[in-house]
Amino acid sequence: MLEARERQAARFEDQAITVNAHLQAGLLNEHVRLDDRSEAMLRGAREGGSLSIRGEHCVLRVARTVADLDGSERVQGRHVEKALGLRADAGIEDLIAM
Repeated sequence: MLEARERQAARFEDQAITVNAHLQAGLLNEHVRLDDRSEAMLRGAREGGSLSIRGEHCVLRVARTVADLDGSERVQGRHVEKALGLRADAGIEDLIAM
């Protein structure tokens, strides 16, 4: 877990934040680039009504943290799946099937 915190501190060394939890919407786009599958999962949750824009931002912050814990420089589909799975209302079973 300490390594994940170190990755975050290094990523944000030139910014006023130190952890993923403080990422604002504009910085999310910079630090979380998703593949097509991950985009489809999020779009499905939004369109299905189980995820608001605010909820999506939360999922992206958590996915970035999961990727850091995994030692991954890039957020991948499995990280988004995990983040969605942590939300009880996201209907992850349907989204993973995409």
